[in-house]
Amino acid sequence: MKWIKLLDFESDNFFPGTVIRVPTMRHSSNWYYDSVMDFLVFDAISYENGCGLGLIVLSGPKAGKINTILPGSSAPNGAHAISKDWLINNWNEYFYPDGTPAQAWVSVIESINSLPDGTVWEIPDVGDDEVSL
Repeated sequence: MKWIKLLDFESDNFFPGTVIRVPTMRHSSNWYYDSVMDFLVFDAISYENGCGLGLIVLSGPKAGKINTILPGSSAPNGAHAISKDWLINNWNEYFYPDGTPAQAWVSVIESINSLPDGTVWEIPDVGDDEVSL
């Protein structure tokens, strides 16, 4: 994965599949135990009326825990994304109460075409009634 400082990220938006990495500033029941945490931007729009995308914990013992579901105002007009400017301006209220965007890194998960053993996987061409693993 290629990492870019959040403030230097060229896109104006974070789409589902974007990973945001932050250093943990405190260890309490309100935050996470690991010293560095990864969060995945996920589609939360269908979760509740008026909401935007969300951030889910991707690493450590709390992986899979929803960190936040953002309000609809976090999405730029016409985009299924989180506005970079909105996230920066609302960082402490909605995402990370103790850190700053200057401490964060961003990576976009790319498509995967190989298995852990190096096998390049091609999607099998099967008929509608066939299932093949």
